[in-house]
Amino acid sequence: MWNSVTSVVKFLCLSVAVFLIAVTMPAHAVPVLDQEHNPFLNIQGNIGQHSNGFFGDRAQTFTVGITGILSRVEIRVFNRDLVATQPLIIDIRTVVGGVPTEANFGPNILETHSVAAALVPTTQFGFVGVDLAGIAVTAGDVLAIAARTTDPANFSFIWGATNTDLYAGGAQYNRVTGVPYGLNDGVRDLNFRTFVEVPAPGALLILGIGLVGVGIARRKRPI
Repeated sequence: MWNSVTSVVKFLCLSVAVFLIAVTMPAHAVPVLDQEHNPFLNIQGNIGQHSNGFFGDRAQTFTVGITGILSRVEIRVFNRDLVATQPLIIDIRTVVGGVPTEANFGPNILETHSVAAALVPTTQFGFVGVDLAGIAVTAGDVLAIAARTTDPANFSFIWGATNTDLYAGGAQYNRVTGVPYGLNDGVRDLNFRTFVEVPAPGALLILGIGLVGVGIARRKRPI
């Protein structure tokens, strides 16, 4: 009888220990490259103020391929004007009918981040990325990466692109002040990469495995 009670107490103590370990262990998520368009550059998209006084923005739509958390986006860009002082602003936007939404604020902007001009490559194209707080996405969702700036220099930033439609999941759009986003002839895509975090086995799974192990050990122990 005493051995039976002792076994139960040990089992409960081990169960509590496993539970505490499980709930304190982070359920790490693994970032995975989802969408990418990074062929040889042969054209460019200007971002910034034009000599006519208008500001030009660029956007690239993309189709999510992996269900999870969109955690990072990168665009291939360089700083055309070495004295640019205003940041490059990168938005993740919703789309309507495949077209990036217009307003620079509000619920259509899922996240917005600024990249200091000094952090954008100045001699050649390079990928510049922003880490996102986390946007829940489902495979098949269509979103847009938009880039803009208020820098007064003429075309401060250049976003690399191709003049052939090599990315089937989206397209390049551009707009100028007062004019909505428009498709850039439908045969060009901007260079970009997106990363989605896929949840790893969580604490509850660890807990379950631990409890099964404890139960097996208890059953094998003679009473």
